[in-house]
Amino acid sequence: MTARTDLVWTLVLCGAVLLAGGLSGARSPARSKTRPATQPQGGAEQIAKINQILSRLRPRDPKSEQAAENALSALPKAYLPAMKKVLSAQKDPLRRGVLDSAVVRLEWGVDPRRAVSEWIDKNVKKPPAARLARLKRLADEALLLALSEVRFTSLLFRRWPVARESPAPLKSNNIFVISPSSPVQHLTNLKQLGRLYTKHLPAMKTHQAKQQAARAWLCLSRQLQSDGMFVFKVRIGGVSTNKSDGTSRVVAKATVQPKAGDRGWIRTTLTFDREGRLTDIREQTRLTPGLHGPPS
Repeated sequence: MTARTDLVWTLVLCGAVLLAGGLSGARSPARSKTRPATQPQGGAEQIAKINQILSRLRPRDPKSEQAAENALSALPKAYLPAMKKVLSAQKDPLRRGVLDSAVVRLEWGVDPRRAVSEWIDKNVKKPPAARLARLKRLADEALLLALSEVRFTSLLFRRWPVARESPAPLKSNNIFVISPSSPVQHLTNLKQLGRLYTKHLPAMKTHQAKQQAARAWLCLSRQLQSDGMFVFKVRIGGVSTNKSDGTSRVVAKATVQPKAGDRGWIRTTLTFDREGRLTDIREQTRLTPGLHGPPS
């Protein structure tokens, strides 16, 4: 019995030694040869690259704007989280417009600038004349948060120092609406804008969201009413709720900064039902142009 017991213990010890050796010598899974060691999502290196491209932008230089947008759009889709991170922290309107256009091109596969240009070539009787207008991507923070499913581009024919005629069907003030799957829409008045805004604005559940919706509306509304020289200061009031039916209202006002005789304001009241859906937009406008100087 003793010899047999010794043999059993010897076999157990040998098995334990072999198992320990196998575990200590186990090889870790090989790193994928096709994937880099690090792929930061919105990491510092990607952000630095994006900011480097944005640093090439020059005010009132359409070529630098187009070049920066093209460079950002040529980056891999892995840069999208970093782009959105930079966009959310960006305050400069020019940089915001370029960044958001690049995000749309990468995420939707739609080039807003090209989409508007193709619409003009197809629908405007004198396309070259439309090139004299100022094209501007609208990427206000409140606008992107309130209406995330559509994007807006304004086309403005300046009325100072010499009024420029707008070829039909364009007007002096135009807004183009771009979405991933719908054709480009052309808006020229507040009635059209109100219908579209009510259609695409989701239910605003909080007071902050309703105030944001009012700011977003004014961002669009003033594009259809300004002569391109007014400078506005926007103030958003508090949200008042009717206790009897649960409806709520928010009043927003864009006041013209008094410069060279410019004066006036745009006052908007947005009404929401109990569920936070927009039910009514009321607006009053008083704008008086002064003796305009060069655009600031």
